[in-house]
Amino acid sequence: MIRNLLITAVLAVALTGCATVPSTSTSPQMVFAQTCKAYTGALTVMTARHTQGKLSPAHVATVDTLNKVVTPLCKSKVVPSNPAQETAIVNKALASLASIKKTAP
Repeated sequence: MIRNLLITAVLAVALTGCATVPSTSTSPQMVFAQTCKAYTGALTVMTARHTQGKLSPAHVATVDTLNKVVTPLCKSKVVPSNPAQETAIVNKALASLASIKKTAP
């Protein structure tokens, strides 16, 4: 329980930092990398909840679908010069994971 809270806190700080850092001091590639790292943290929370039996089959299916889209983007060896679209996709996936976390027991 404490681990989930710590991960959630770190995720919130990471996302807040991404949203508030001026683009002149943080490259789009760095924002993308930070967003992927936040997704990985949120996925760790979902994995723990799944192991604890707290995710419904529908939640598991949603997480699997998100992973099929996000994992290739975040694991790619080549980061696009302007990854705005990729960052937006990962941010939407993060929002979906947050929604699942709120609705799962």
